[in-house]
Amino acid sequence: SKKMLSYQDYKQNYQNIIDTLTKYNIQVVLMSAPAVDTSYLFLRHSKSLYDEDPNLKLKKAALIVKELSKSNKLTYLNLAKHFKKKDSPSKEKSSLIINERNFNKKDGIHPTQEGYALIAQLLYRHLKSKKLIYNYKSIICFGDSIT
Repeated sequence: SKKMLSYQDYKQNYQNIIDTLTKYNIQVVLMSAPAVDTSYLFLRHSKSLYDEDPNLKLKKAALIVKELSKSNKLTYLNLAKHFKKKDSPSKEKSSLIINERNFNKKDGIHPTQEGYALIAQLLYRHLKSKKLIYNYKSIICFGDSIT
């Protein structure tokens, strides 16, 4: 929360990563981040550090990533949409985002084991549908602690 980038810098940094990976013929899949539970987020991070709602920031970042996927002819997985379909985040035990009822922790950001499983299933289905799964092929995830 103390290292926020402008959307322009975020987009340029993201493009630099894409350029570096594709230069080495690495097949790239871009994904959005799921929404967060701000009531938990603001227990650990000062609300004053945010010039706009964190979930609005995530939506705007997702639009940038989606735009980059189109301009770079890459595929895009909207994880936020899939988590929302599962009513996550929420305060319920069934939430795919860690909370007090499912993990006894006021987190609100990181996926549960089931949340990570959903991400893996969505990525696997995508890779399979695009015929991108081969023997002796590695999958590397870049991102923050969510990946």
